[in-house]
Amino acid sequence: MTENKETPTRRNTRQTAVIGWSQGGVALAVVIQVLVGIMQGIQGLTALINDELFLTLPNYIFAFDFTTWGWIHLVLAVLLIVTGIGLANGSRVAAVVSLIFLCLSAGANFFFLPLYPLWAILIIAVDVFAMWSIAKSGLIDQ
Repeated sequence: MTENKETPTRRNTRQTAVIGWSQGGVALAVVIQVLVGIMQGIQGLTALINDELFLTLPNYIFAFDFTTWGWIHLVLAVLLIVTGIGLANGSRVAAVVSLIFLCLSAGANFFFLPLYPLWAILIIAVDVFAMWSIAKSGLIDQ
């Protein structure tokens, strides 16, 4: 019997390169997710301890008390850190849950955008890259 060896085509090598890059992105996504969790925690603690630090806007429809924003960011911080550790272990469940919590993190920072615009945009961009990395990694398809 003859073995059917498939010669690599341009598409296969490109797909392999993208998968390799996204798997490296998963390692980066774990680190980013934990760091975003830490930064969300700092942001949440700051809002809880000294809520006068943040700028208040008149007529902002999502103008929660900063204590509420603090708790939202603090809970997201804990969830991101825990799922980031699970993602580091290669768990499929952690990958799916990480996508959900990263979406929630991006959403919370979207609503926080008028209060701290540059920080919120940075966190949203990092969340989107982490979501892309996890989605392309193949952990969800296992």
